[in-house]
Amino acid sequence: MAEVARAISEAGSRGPAPEPPPMRLLTPWVVPAAVGSPPITSTNRAVMAPMVTGTAESDGLPGIDTTAWYLARARGGVGLIIVEPTFVAPPETTVRHRPLVASNDVGWARFAKLADEIRGAGSVPSVSLDHPDGR
Repeated sequence: MAEVARAISEAGSRGPAPEPPPMRLLTPWVVPAAVGSPPITSTNRAVMAPMVTGTAESDGLPGIDTTAWYLARARGGVGLIIVEPTFVAPPETTVRHRPLVASNDVGWARFAKLADEIRGAGSVPSVSLDHPDGR
């Protein structure tokens, strides 16, 4: 017990802790970034790589679950979201659980709505296109 009392006393006599150094290493990540011509600007340099979520509707289109999943990341502060690999034609076999498919006007319209929602939440939307036969 005496050791604890002595440690507390010594800590009190040292005064307040020094200020931490500025976070210079993170500064480039939290500033806006512009890419392309004309430039597309994201709020920061955090990029979410395309990850399979398995949240597509039975027809392969993004639905409520897909939209909610991506909106959570957009609202969490990701600057650029690359939507998971999306087939440009329906796969002949199930290559993975509930894949996204954008192979007609209805599909592209639903993806446009998803992109609008991601954009509305503050992120830049993008998509990873995939071909169903793996070539």
